Amino acid sequence: MPSETDAVLDRWGVLIARTAAPDEIDFAAQVTRAYAAGGRRRQDLFRTSSSAPGSLGGDLATLLPTLLDALAACGDVIRAVLASPAFANTVSAATLLATLSRRPGRSADSDGHPDPDPEQASSEQASSEQAVQAAFAFRDDLVLRGLPTDQADRIAAQLLAELLRSDPADAAAFLIRLTAREPARPAGSGRPGLLRRLRLRFSDSGAPR
Repeated sequence: MPSETDAVLDRWGVLIARTAAPDEIDFAAQVTRAYAAGGRRRQDLFRTSSSAPGSLGGDLATLLPTLLDALAACGDVIRAVLASPAFANTVSAATLLATLSRRPGRSADSDGHPDPDPEQASSEQASSEQAVQAAFAFRDDLVLRGLPTDQADRIAAQLLAELLRSDPADAAAFLIRLTAREPARPAGSGRPGLLRRLRLRFSDSGAPR
């Protein structure tokens, strides 16, 4: 019988694969446990002769390890949204995808991302803006890990929407367990941007660590 930790990893691994990498459902639980274990087991997931991100050993290129890496890297930002008092669980994948794809005309920060002012918005609006910012951070991380922008837009919107409409405590526990033994691999070196600023902005938000 799997432990509670393994059960959380298995459940979310299968859900992530079903949402964004359906061809990998059969070994999603195995991959997710290996990623969370860190060390050699995690390293083996990324050893492939293919140009596609991730692998399950040998030459079988897979996407799931890369998705887990990006989720782990953005975990603090996503958990800040999950921990928000005005948690925006009504933000849909369609809304996030439209925002990522269209980049609506509004004031933006130096990276071209919307930069909301929570003090001038209602708590619900501020929470929704946090979700959008988290989607941008997750999408950018996926692009840095080698995914085409259109694919990264779609995956970021779908997976973040799944996390937001789930039980917040369960989703947060999954994100914590991904990096309990080892942090995510860096997606890029020396690139300041939205993810770093969001971590600073949300550092006092009460997200579990």
